[in-house]
Amino acid sequence: MGVLPLADSTAAPARDGAASAKSSSTSREIWLAVIGGALLMLILAVVGRQTNTPQSSSPAPSNAATEFDRMTPAQHLTEAKRLINDSSSPDQFTVAGKHLEAVLAVDRNNKEASRLQDRAIKLMKAAISRDDFVTKLNETNSNKGIHGHAAIDWQTNGTRLIMVDFDALRSEDAQGQYIRATKGTHCRIGFREIELRGVWWGGSTAYDLGCTSKRSTDSPT
Repeated sequence: MGVLPLADSTAAPARDGAASAKSSSTSREIWLAVIGGALLMLILAVVGRQTNTPQSSSPAPSNAATEFDRMTPAQHLTEAKRLINDSSSPDQFTVAGKHLEAVLAVDRNNKEASRLQDRAIKLMKAAISRDDFVTKLNETNSNKGIHGHAAIDWQTNGTRLIMVDFDALRSEDAQGQYIRATKGTHCRIGFREIELRGVWWGGSTAYDLGCTSKRSTDSPT
């Protein structure tokens, strides 16, 4: 009677071990699937709770906006008057317009608000005209290769034209000639002062064009 090979005698236990390992692996996969499902349900529950929580649909108003809303019609008129003058910038006229709209929303027949609104529109058109003039002046000078840059002093005086680093205005004589030659044009556009700046004369020189009745302490040379 022959002896069976040793390998055959251990085959059954090996198969049993493989089956046991496969069963353990399957159980682990099922367990992981259950845990994964539970975690997913927990995440969905948290997200749903956050979604259902009442939230503000818009950001909290700024202090400036809140202060504006609390102003009385009289306060709106006072602020509009402060902002509306011939040296104001287009941005200042826009803010003034909002104050006047707040007044007219309460009292559509407010004569003072209507008058200020008409004045603001007129002065704003003039400010925009000055701004357009400077833009075109810079474009023309650039196309001609003229060194220098023009700007408006919107921060302190919207009727002041600033001429910076123009080579042709190095000397005081040249500056005086320029002021006299361009005074009429600048006055018609709405400028009241011209400031000439340049590194070559170490600072700036301001000229009052004399377009208004106000006497100037710095007349053109």
